[in-house]
Amino acid sequence: MQHIDSVLAQIADDRVLPATSAKDDLITQSWARCVHQYRLDPTRPREARVLTASEVRERQEVVEKFLQVARFGIEQLYRHVAGMGYVLLLTDSQGVTVDHIGSHSQAKDLRKAGLCLGSDWNEAYAGTCGVGTAIAEGRAFTCHQTDHFDATHIQLTCTTSPLFDPYGKLLGVLDISALHSPEPKSSQYMALELV
Repeated sequence: MQHIDSVLAQIADDRVLPATSAKDDLITQSWARCVHQYRLDPTRPREARVLTASEVRERQEVVEKFLQVARFGIEQLYRHVAGMGYVLLLTDSQGVTVDHIGSHSQAKDLRKAGLCLGSDWNEAYAGTCGVGTAIAEGRAFTCHQTDHFDATHIQLTCTTSPLFDPYGKLLGVLDISALHSPEPKSSQYMALELV
């Protein structure tokens, strides 16, 4: 309940509070978009939305060349972070996970949290989150625990970077997430440097 109160206080009176508030500008603006533009309600928990296998295959076919190029890079990155409990997600430009690498021993928990193939992290559905907010803002950042709009996701830490083609067109987002992490957001600085 405290998280919900915090979200509502930050966006009170249809205005965005200055950056001196408890949350940084990027998070506060995302929370405001979630309430005012997307009409999301922080009091209503939202389960992870995961597309069907056929829907995922359709999306993968659209970005097949991108996936072929990116796969080597995410495999290399995962080798560096696998022992730290991270999962890597690669999304399309709409925020749907089209590739991922994670621990098989955590598969059930990762799926429940939406850190799996086919998960939809678009900000209009999932609220403030690593992938969706990186798409909306066009820059790398960390969405750590209570930065998430929905209390369903506040245990997660998600560090993301949008990926662009040489002409500036968004191809997708690289996300390095964990189910659990130390409380200070500063604990994720290494992850931000990696993406």
